[in-house]
Amino acid sequence: MTDHNKKTSYILPSIIWSLSAIFYFYEFLLQVSPGVMVPELMHDFSINALAFSNLVAIYFYAYASMQIPVGILLDRFGSRRTLTMATAICAIGSLSFSLAQSWWLIEASRFFIGLGSAFAVVGCMNIAAHWFPPKHFALIIGLTVTVGMLGAITGEAPLALFIHSFGWRHAFLILAAFALVLSILMLFIIRDHPPHHHYSVKNTIQAPLLQGLKTVLSSSQSWVGALYGGLMYAPTPLFGGLWGVTYLINAYNISRHLAAFMTSFIFIGWAVGCPTFGFLSDLLKRRKSPMLIGTLGTLLSISIILYIPHLTLIELFIFLFLFGFFSSALVLIFSTIRELHPSRYSATSLSFVNTVNMIGAAIIPPITGLILEHYWIGTAKHGARVYSAHAYHMALSILPLLILIALWIVPYIHETFCIPVEYNHEKKPPAHDDAQAIH
Repeated sequence: MTDHNKKTSYILPSIIWSLSAIFYFYEFLLQVSPGVMVPELMHDFSINALAFSNLVAIYFYAYASMQIPVGILLDRFGSRRTLTMATAICAIGSLSFSLAQSWWLIEASRFFIGLGSAFAVVGCMNIAAHWFPPKHFALIIGLTVTVGMLGAITGEAPLALFIHSFGWRHAFLILAAFALVLSILMLFIIRDHPPHHHYSVKNTIQAPLLQGLKTVLSSSQSWVGALYGGLMYAPTPLFGGLWGVTYLINAYNISRHLAAFMTSFIFIGWAVGCPTFGFLSDLLKRRKSPMLIGTLGTLLSISIILYIPHLTLIELFIFLFLFGFFSSALVLIFSTIRELHPSRYSATSLSFVNTVNMIGAAIIPPITGLILEHYWIGTAKHGARVYSAHAYHMALSILPLLILIALWIVPYIHETFCIPVEYNHEKKPPAHDDAQAIH
């Protein structure tokens, strides 16, 4: 196969993956958006930290509850129909959010957004598993999460500036229109799998619907890997998407726009770290050692941010970036879990890991909200409660604890040496021409 033909054969997979990655970009923007709307929503709906934490948690409850169905639906019906439907659901939820006049409708809209968003990352991973050679999977996943983190970056300072200028309702109206256009593009462009590929969706449809779920749930490694992923992921949405901006405002007496810009460096770190760890893991033919390095780095970075007083702004930028960079190593658990299960159950195994990730992200915010309420000293500004730096320190102290437990789990994760289970009786996967793998 000539180099020209090889490059050409990647065009359609890249286009299809790009559409799914844009959806993940959009989903992550929605996920972190409450962090830059805290004072507006608290003022407009007269709520406290606990109620706001519950709003954030509602998204993750919806997201987590859909992860197992997402995997089954993707394995059974393919990416085109499921991702088109999911993006349309996000559009409806965003439109409802922009028009809501009561808090219960805000919560219901956020729940609806969570339902649709649940398909984004697993849909991307499923497309990567079907359209690209196995040797590129970790790198493609790293690039996927990088795109998602660019969405998170956009959901910080840029969205904060837009909301300051035009209001949160107009922002979500535009987001709804964007999702509607994206869903139409998905319907006409995405294809479920390459023609003449050795993987057959037909074979998956003929298999018992819940067989993949049974296979995944019966594996102890599924649970160990998913628990690690959940513990490592929870600190990012908690700090980056919920309390990070207001913590920095109160602890360092800086503006909201600067705090949002600084918080975005967590996601810049993710954007750089994901492909870096993916490339390093594939190069070394190891999954566990990069995860161990990432976990140790995450623990050190967040501990410095929370417990070393009077950091300079430059130091904060650096350690927020490092917090995101090292946290991104958790994406390797998706590659690990995929390699430990048959490829026909790839979406189900990946969605199970993501389920536990989202459960952790849903459980922790209300706990931090309760802690903040406990340490509230009665101050308010423009009708919104203001919490002291000490209160934030107490609430956010749960983050290093979560990462410490994740560090303890790493030795119990099986090393796959980057070899899928189908090839575990061979020294290396059978040689496939790249054209066969993606055309």
